[in-house]
Amino acid sequence: MSELRVDSWRLPAAELGPESSLPLFDKPRYQPVLSGKPESDPDAGYVVDYLPYTVQDGYTRQRQMTDLKVAVLENDLLRATFLLDYGGRMWSLLHKPSGRELLYVNPRLQPANLAMRNAWFSGGVEWNMGVIAHTPFTCSPLFAARVEAPDGTPVLRLYEWERIRQAAYQIDAYLPDGSPVLYVRVRLVNPFDRPLPMYW
Repeated sequence: MSELRVDSWRLPAAELGPESSLPLFDKPRYQPVLSGKPESDPDAGYVVDYLPYTVQDGYTRQRQMTDLKVAVLENDLLRATFLLDYGGRMWSLLHKPSGRELLYVNPRLQPANLAMRNAWFSGGVEWNMGVIAHTPFTCSPLFAARVEAPDGTPVLRLYEWERIRQAAYQIDAYLPDGSPVLYVRVRLVNPFDRPLPMYW
């Protein structure tokens, strides 16, 4: 039987702390390296800064046992766990009959300066959308909802409005009864009547 529930995942985690009150005016680095296109290409989608997002640099190296809010999709074969307050990252995908973890599950959550807003952590599957870099929501909550497929299968819907590209994106994840695979459907919405450079 396929189910979707909200639960918690306990692990040592560093608190994110407050976001910086100062704007970040540095030009984003590594865009040409990641895209393979020159900055002079108008269709390459380079950005000059990451405004209006703030910098998430208030974290420390002090970790304490923390209960993270997660959404769990489960059937008789698989259990998929998503970190709701950290970009909806799929943190774990467990094959239940063998007990085998199919992803790298980091035993701790420790942000470090590796993302566009500074804070980033390793492990799981991150949903990157918008500009060339880690998503601005790597260490921020996404909206989450429970919807149902036409056959009644529960669907975890994660969605957000990305403010640099001014576009919406949506991730629907579901596990039909007896399915040996997790299904993920991604939807990127261009609200304009012109092409919109997009990184996914």
